[in-house]
Amino acid sequence: MGIIKQCFTQIVMLVTLAMGIWCVYTLIHAVCDIFKIGQKQEKQRRLICYGGFLASAFLAYGCMVWSKHYSVDSFNVMYDMSPFWHMQLGRYTNCGTILWAQFLGLNQVISQQLFMMLWIIVLATTMWVIYYSIMDLSGPMTLTGKLFTAGAVVLSFVNVFTMELMLFPEMAMVLLLGNLALGLSVRSALEENDWKKWVASAVSLSIALGCYQSYIGIYEAFVLAGIYLKFREQPKKRYQQSVIALMVGGGVSLFNVVLVKVLLKAGFIADSGRGASISWEVIQSNIRELILYQLKFWTNADGILPEAGMLLIGIVTLIGLVVIFVKAKGGEGRLFLAVMLTAAYGLGYAPHLIESRIDLSPRSNVAIWAVIAVVWILAVIVFFQDSKPIVRKWSNVLVASVIMVQILTMQDMAANEQAMNAIDILEADQIANKIEQYEEETGNTVSKIAITYDQNPTIYQEQSRYRHSQLGVRIMVTDYSNYRLISSRANRELQKTDMPDEIFQQYFSEKDWNELNVEEQVFCEDDVAYVAVY
Repeated sequence: MGIIKQCFTQIVMLVTLAMGIWCVYTLIHAVCDIFKIGQKQEKQRRLICYGGFLASAFLAYGCMVWSKHYSVDSFNVMYDMSPFWHMQLGRYTNCGTILWAQFLGLNQVISQQLFMMLWIIVLATTMWVIYYSIMDLSGPMTLTGKLFTAGAVVLSFVNVFTMELMLFPEMAMVLLLGNLALGLSVRSALEENDWKKWVASAVSLSIALGCYQSYIGIYEAFVLAGIYLKFREQPKKRYQQSVIALMVGGGVSLFNVVLVKVLLKAGFIADSGRGASISWEVIQSNIRELILYQLKFWTNADGILPEAGMLLIGIVTLIGLVVIFVKAKGGEGRLFLAVMLTAAYGLGYAPHLIESRIDLSPRSNVAIWAVIAVVWILAVIVFFQDSKPIVRKWSNVLVASVIMVQILTMQDMAANEQAMNAIDILEADQIANKIEQYEEETGNTVSKIAITYDQNPTIYQEQSRYRHSQLGVRIMVTDYSNYRLISSRANRELQKTDMPDEIFQQYFSEKDWNELNVEEQVFCEDDVAYVAVY
């Protein structure tokens, strides 16, 4: 079986290499297509536009390049990147990317700043490709209309939900292929009408969903919006193309689920406990959870934005919806828009619908901003484009204000996380120093660590401004990462071992600390360090 698994690993790496080649080839095709405009000035404007998207991405996420950040997973990933854990979750693109990183001697966490910089460049490219995929279908547009549309596309990727995802800095490396493939899948789907475009779109989408399944919502939102713009005067064609778009998205999603089931059955991967389930009881339960979750989402963005922050954005989006439906031609056009937007919104949460153990967090909403952006884009194309200059001007002020609030909040989230990291690292340093002191005094070498907790362990850092999901959670209370953090600060790989009951009873039983006291919470004997975390 060892030889079979080795062959399987090599197959995954070869397929991932093919994915990378496909993305480069498709990107070259897309760039040539975008620049095929004959006028030199227009080509320059399109290049300048890319610079604008790049600047917005750096403004939002550049703080992750200047300094390192760590999630509750980071120190575990530093020692064990676990490629096949990603495969267990249906993220086969990530699995192959990590296998190549291991082959090349790269680490997701140690080299996070390099990968974050590359991801920002890829993100800007994705926004640029999607923007021109929409713009090339929208017809003549004023400068204010173009700026509004560009701002809406930026908000699809520059928002607090995506930042919450990127505060797991180890994700930057594995998202490179997926983010790029996402933009290319949208571009392919909106090219000239023939069956080859759907094949190309499906291939790119399979790469994107093998990276992060929630991207299905972003794909369907922009593709369905593009189809609406492309076939505004051809209802039959519009429905036909939309059905195909939904079938492509559904087919690729089904492939993702089936692949995991097959590999699990064949024994190539283990059960993650978080895989897909088609049990009706599970789906019913998840539907209830998702409906209840909407209240949290539309009040304060699941604990991230100020109270009523998302509610105000929701009101603006609702106004956009009213405008679109009023301007839509006849009942058929309104029905199409209703189905399109409902499908895109629902698909944004589709991966959670079939989760065997649903886990909703701010990053669960990464696709929803694309739906909001599509509403705003359609509103500006069908109404604001021909409105008075003052209306167009204030529409752009609105978008710019929302982007600025998002970016400022994102910077605060990153700064907060870095400050909380510093507290965890300081405590790990104190424990590492205590171990070194013991070694100097006794001549013993500590190679193992046993960790327990006091009666009421502190889950969230008290100083944290964000205390929800994994934002603000102490690394020191995370079972699979705390011993790795201590290992990294002690410059060794400590082996985790169980806490003996006699040691626990003698030193840590019925204790409840509010801060680290190494004299009381760290005890060394022979080659083992015993630690109690408050």
